[in-house]
Amino acid sequence: MPPSLRNVKFPNGFYVILLLTSTLFVMTCMAWLVSPALREISEKDQASSASVQRVDPRSLALGDWIDKNAVKLLTVEFSVMLVTGLLAIGLDTLIENRHKKS
Repeated sequence: MPPSLRNVKFPNGFYVILLLTSTLFVMTCMAWLVSPALREISEKDQASSASVQRVDPRSLALGDWIDKNAVKLLTVEFSVMLVTGLLAIGLDTLIENRHKKS
């Protein structure tokens, strides 16, 4: 039976960074996909001269910012995911090799 790796004093922190960055990546993708729909709803409200706006102007401003910067954001987030994933795998391999030697 292989030795347990749960006795390691310092767990691999790169997985936490990978998880947080991956979550941010998915949220950015979803925001980029939703922002045109918010703009369309807002334009329909203005065209129908509705007394109640269904979309907050701050949401429209955020949607415009995401539309302008989404490619840069996703590139940076993906790069961080790639680097931390490789570091997490490398550190796990290093820990496993050290554990096998002892």
